[in-house]
Amino acid sequence: MGIMDRIKYGAHENIPLVYHEVGGLATIVRHKQDHIETLRMTKLNDSRKLLGKMGALEDHKTGIKALIQQYECVADRLYQPRGYSKDDIMRSIVLLQLGGACVAEFAHQSLSLPSLTTIRCNIVLHTLVVSPSFPTLAEIEANLRSCYTAWDSICESHSGPGLRLRLRLGGGTQKIIHEVIMLDELATEKRVRWDDSTNKFLGTCCEHNHNIPLDFTSERKLDILCDAIVHDQVHLASEATVTAIGALSPKPREYATLPILLSGTCKAETGKQHANLIKAVLELHPLELMNFLVGPDDIMADKDFKHVIKRQCNVLMQNKGIEIQGFCITPTTLRIHLGSNGVAPHRIQSLLNPNDKQDVILAYSLLKEVWSLPPPPPGSDPVFSHTQEALNIYGNFARHLIMPYIQINLNLCAQLTHLSAA
Repeated sequence: MGIMDRIKYGAHENIPLVYHEVGGLATIVRHKQDHIETLRMTKLNDSRKLLGKMGALEDHKTGIKALIQQYECVADRLYQPRGYSKDDIMRSIVLLQLGGACVAEFAHQSLSLPSLTTIRCNIVLHTLVVSPSFPTLAEIEANLRSCYTAWDSICESHSGPGLRLRLRLGGGTQKIIHEVIMLDELATEKRVRWDDSTNKFLGTCCEHNHNIPLDFTSERKLDILCDAIVHDQVHLASEATVTAIGALSPKPREYATLPILLSGTCKAETGKQHANLIKAVLELHPLELMNFLVGPDDIMADKDFKHVIKRQCNVLMQNKGIEIQGFCITPTTLRIHLGSNGVAPHRIQSLLNPNDKQDVILAYSLLKEVWSLPPPPPGSDPVFSHTQEALNIYGNFARHLIMPYIQINLNLCAQLTHLSAA
């Protein structure tokens, strides 16, 4: 190694220590310390594995006398080798899914059913494919096959979600089950994940991660991802867009919702991007029975009522407020009027929590307090009176809009009356 190489690349780590500078010595010590820690952890793990295997060997260690006794028990049909039937395994799986690990372990100890390890080894779960970027047709079809593999009665030649399923019946006949497509978002932790099945990075938003490589093929790819997140070029997904299909069937086994699309989002998608997402699902197969009839502005008729309640509540909690009859109603203004109606301060603090926008019950409680506000008392301050009247108008609107969704005793005429008033 020449002098120029030493100046350019530094001293080689194998040369005597007297030729290293202080920084090089610190680097060597750090590397050796990491190597020692790795060897120490490897030895600890190997020791634990050996102890476990030694315990298992102790259970099977028997002498000649014990072997002869077991042979005599077999001859008298008093001894049976340890084994579980298919019914035992299926019964244990049901107990684990319904009651959890404690119930499954209790059944193992008391009823001699399979242990937790045996149960988990016999559960065949088809994993869903999470789209690292914008969902592709292949990923959606893979999830569709995984969901319907568990349905023994469903043919492989289905015609896609949101349309129909052909079920095998006796005598070679078929039954058509109609389905609907549902889209929603689930809150997720903001962090990057590595999918070992695809060797890709997950946890970034599909709106912006098309500009960076998502394959984990080198440390350089990870550095590019981290730099993009730091410079706000790519965002960590705050929610996951989930698309599912649900069969319109009275049977619980067929009625279950089956997710077919999962993709991270930073909630910055445009209407066009969301339309492309829906289009990706609709391109699975020609939708022979899909209902494409929509109302004005392509508004579907089966809007989820929980979103209606949350949106009405979130409007009141935004800092810029909402303008009603020329008055800007802000959270501070709403606090004053709720307090004047006898609502406790801690109750108001809970109702106007801006960090909990997904709580449907909390949103309904806030709207109920708003439409419960009485008219302003005579002699009140003019600004207070006009603001209270504006809140009364909004409260009546919210009440008429939400009542058809929450009152199950309303007939069709009463529901239309509420919606017309809104």
